[in-house]
Amino acid sequence: MPALAAVLTAASGTVGYAAAEPAPACGVRYQVTGAFPPAMQAQLIISNLGQAEINGWTLRFSFPDKQPLYFFGAELVSRGADIVTTRDLGYNAVVPPNGSVTIGYLTTIPAPTPTDFAVNGAPCQAG
Repeated sequence: MPALAAVLTAASGTVGYAAAEPAPACGVRYQVTGAFPPAMQAQLIISNLGQAEINGWTLRFSFPDKQPLYFFGAELVSRGADIVTTRDLGYNAVVPPNGSVTIGYLTTIPAPTPTDFAVNGAPCQAG
């Protein structure tokens, strides 16, 4: 059930209720794990911040099209217009509440930081 926020209208003296924005149910943390010029390795840690188990996930994020990208722990579904979409590999599909799954990738240096994360279409908290 979404949280409610009370809104008081001064002119009429009435109180109305509006649904408050829910907290993100997921978080994604980016971390560089190694550099060996001209390449580097990084990981994305997908955390389940919600109360329900995630059973099957698709991760979408912003990353420049011209930057090479090779995944492990996830399958590349699509890439275009600076948006990357990956999904679980079956063995890592379930993410319990307060749990996480880690995927990695290789790319070239200098590498941009991925941004604008979403899991199963829901925006995620970065960091």
